[in-house]
Amino acid sequence: MLTLETDPTGSRVSTFECWLKSSLIGRHHLVDLHDFAMVFVPVLEVDHYYLVVFDLKDERIYLIDHSGDRGSGVLLRDNETYILKTTPFKVKEIFVEYLKLVNYPNAIAMQSSVIMREDLPWSTI
Repeated sequence: MLTLETDPTGSRVSTFECWLKSSLIGRHHLVDLHDFAMVFVPVLEVDHYYLVVFDLKDERIYLIDHSGDRGSGVLLRDNETYILKTTPFKVKEIFVEYLKLVNYPNAIAMQSSVIMREDLPWSTI
């Protein structure tokens, strides 16, 4: 899903929507995310787990990585061309497109939000 260079049919967003519906276990009235303040998206990339967190209330996006800034291989690089974005920015793009799909009020504000790496005092590296 994240490695497709183009997405003319919108399969990235529809795949995300399927994942969201399955995680809500039948509570499909929640798919518009209006009742949520934060959404946590776990990512596994090259044997490394981290979180991309969408703070819908404060219109912020965080990268939470137990390895910290120095030890993490997680890069934060945005690009106009989707395939050149790093994974956190790909996740952001798909999530924002989903917010637009469900007419979430702060979708445009989330689109302009910058991903911030959280400095964790307990990072392992």
